[in-house]
Amino acid sequence: MASGAQGHRIVTLTLNPAVELVLESPGFARQRRPDAAARTIARLPGGKGGNVSRALADLGVASVSCGPVGREAAEFFRGGLAAHAGGLARSGHTPASARVRTAVTIIDPESGQDFHAREAGEAPSADEVVSLGEDVLALCAPGVTLALCGSAPPGMDAGFAVDLARAAAARGARVAADVSGAFLRAALREPLWLVKVNAEELGEAVGGRTVSETEAVRAMVDALATPSGPRAIIVTLGEDGAVLMRRDGAGLRARCGLGAARVVSAVGAGDAFLAGLLAGLGTHEDWSNGMRWAVAAGAACAARAEPGAVDPALHQELARHAEVGPL
Repeated sequence: MASGAQGHRIVTLTLNPAVELVLESPGFARQRRPDAAARTIARLPGGKGGNVSRALADLGVASVSCGPVGREAAEFFRGGLAAHAGGLARSGHTPASARVRTAVTIIDPESGQDFHAREAGEAPSADEVVSLGEDVLALCAPGVTLALCGSAPPGMDAGFAVDLARAAAARGARVAADVSGAFLRAALREPLWLVKVNAEELGEAVGGRTVSETEAVRAMVDALATPSGPRAIIVTLGEDGAVLMRRDGAGLRARCGLGAARVVSAVGAGDAFLAGLLAGLGTHEDWSNGMRWAVAAGAACAARAEPGAVDPALHQELARHAEVGPL
């Protein structure tokens, strides 16, 4: 299943890692009880970049997963990544004094709904932020893609991610940003290789509401018209697929239908989308194939309970039927 990405090294950076706890509680939406019964489906090393690394491993692509991880969770993150899909996702985490947050998803199979509760997280110390930057930059060079993922914990300066992206690019790395809030607004003004965002996040950045496809295209045109803006922008639109626009004027629309009956949870589907994109693009930046792999990976993830999980066989099937065409 591995693509040309095997010849290209990928580093993921999660600014606010999380232990992803997934529970199943039939009837949770209906019962509305304070003592609902549940069973644990998964407990995984995650946060957005961690989910991307695990999805890449499912697709047969190696990566290094970075971020500040508290010492109490360091072995859990190392062991969890090593045990996943043949160990293709390797831990490159920086030790931190802050405790790793927990992100809880409760899936109700009766209603088809899922519910979420996430801790805000804690910022690493100033010295730990410096160490994190040094650890990540040591992995950046020509032939490396750095995927900068997720929001920052409270107290972390948005300027850190911007400075790190610039330094990584100066070392020859391709920098992809899948971020939100202040980080996203800054990324849209930086000459990054790629900015990937969902419709809700883009709406918050440009107008305070979820955008339609037409509005997303207009916002991408505006961002790409900025001389210092990114080379390419992708906006994901949930079940409506995704749209890509590049600075050279090329654009693509991609869609992959899963069917509502097969959807288990959409948590991590955007992370799987980014993993599929990086795996499908390979070293030659085949954007059509990348978008095909991306929408198929996002859809395959939605058929699983675990955030970022991709079944390779289902991904292959969905990729064959994905629709990709000019925007």
